[in-house]
Amino acid sequence: MKIEEKGSYHIYNRGNNKNLIFFEERNYKYFLNQFKKYVTPYTEIFS
Repeated sequence: MKIEEKGSYHIYNRGNNKNLIFFEERNYKYFLNQFKKYVTPYTEIFS
């Protein structure tokens, strides 16, 4: 799949069988920090 400039994409996180993917709050915070660092500079987030 090629990501197109000006394209719209639905990105989500979900564990297998709808299980949790974050078991501790520090894991969730780490994910959010990484997302902010690597994704938000290049995208607009609508949620």
